[in-house]
Amino acid sequence: MVKVGVSMLGFKKMFAELLPELKAAGADMAYWQVMDESFVPMQNDTLRSQGPNTISSANQVRGGQKGYLPFYTHLMIGGPIARVQSYARAGSDIIVTHYEADPSPAVAYSIRELDRSPGIAVKPGTDVSVLDINEKEDRAAHLRYVDHVLVMCVDPDHAGSCISGGFENRNDEVNRLADMRNSHSLEYEIAVVGHMNPENARIMREAGADIIIAGSFVRNASDYKEAIRQLRGD
Repeated sequence: MVKVGVSMLGFKKMFAELLPELKAAGADMAYWQVMDESFVPMQNDTLRSQGPNTISSANQVRGGQKGYLPFYTHLMIGGPIARVQSYARAGSDIIVTHYEADPSPAVAYSIRELDRSPGIAVKPGTDVSVLDINEKEDRAAHLRYVDHVLVMCVDPDHAGSCISGGFENRNDEVNRLADMRNSHSLEYEIAVVGHMNPENARIMREAGADIIIAGSFVRNASDYKEAIRQLRGD
C-alpha cells in the first residue's frame, strides 16, 4: 500500500493536537523540511524552515516512540554530514539529504551509524541516473546505501512556494527509479514531494512511487482522513 506523509509546515495547531489527529486520519509519517541559504536560493526575507528544536518538541509529544508517526526529515542544506547528528538526536527516524549538497555516500553511512534510516533526494534539475549503479565508471552508487529516494517535483524558495516548474516528466524519473530498483534487486522506497493533489498523486503512484508527501492539500482540507485517502488512492 502506498504511504502518505504530511508536511508539518504551515499548520496552526499545536503538535499535541496535530500529531494525534494526523495519525488517526491515517497519515503514515510526518514530513519536516529543513532549509538554509547555502542550498536554497534566497527569494525573500522569510525562511520557512523547521530546525532540530521544532522536531524535538514534536518528538516529546509522541513520547519518543519511533512507531508513532515516524519523522521523515528532508535536509535541504549545505554540508549535511556535519549536521545530521543534531536531527537524529531531535527524533528524526528518516533523514534525507541532497545529492546536490554532497554527492558522497559517506553521508548515508553517517546517518546509518546514528541508527537512523538514510535517504537521498534530487532536485528537479538533477537526473536520477546520477544515483544509479555503474561498475564500469566506479560511480558512488547511492542506491546501494540508502533506504529512501526522494524526488522533488518543485524547487522551493524560503517561503515554501514554488519558484520553478518541474512536475512534468518527474513521473518518468520515478519510473526509472522503480526500474533501477528492480534491476538491481534493491528495496529503497521512492517518495515524491511538491504539488501533490489526488491527480498528481495518481500519476506518481502509477509510475512507482511508494510515498506521497503532501502539504497544503491536507492542511487546507476540512477532513484530513478523506484528503489522505484520496492521495493514497483508496
